[in-house]
Amino acid sequence: MIRSHKPLSILLEDWARWCQGGKSVASTASTMSRIMAEGGNMTFGGGATAPVVDCVELDIEMALATLAKTHPQAVDTLRVDTAAIYTPRLKSNAPQIEKAHYMGVSLRTYQRRLTLCRHHLNNHRS
Repeated sequence: MIRSHKPLSILLEDWARWCQGGKSVASTASTMSRIMAEGGNMTFGGGATAPVVDCVELDIEMALATLAKTHPQAVDTLRVDTAAIYTPRLKSNAPQIEKAHYMGVSLRTYQRRLTLCRHHLNNHRS
């Protein structure tokens, strides 16, 4: 359950920055996938500060993990659109048509996948 009254667009911007701060951009692995890979334990290198794991951003990540079970391409589309993952050949402020081309889909499919993610996240808000 996503516990915030902020608009979804603001939450997604915060989530993308959180993913970047948690090194998800460089590794292309989401924080949730790292939590799952570590069996529920977060391990980080010595000296580095760990991202907060009890936050709205983690709630978004958990909601996307459930959506990724049935629609993984939609979740990938949201990550590309918000610059939550590193895309070496694509600027984070590129227009959606370029992002769709990067992903190898039509603009209509790209936007349909974004809409699916946004509806899913709105359904997980309290």
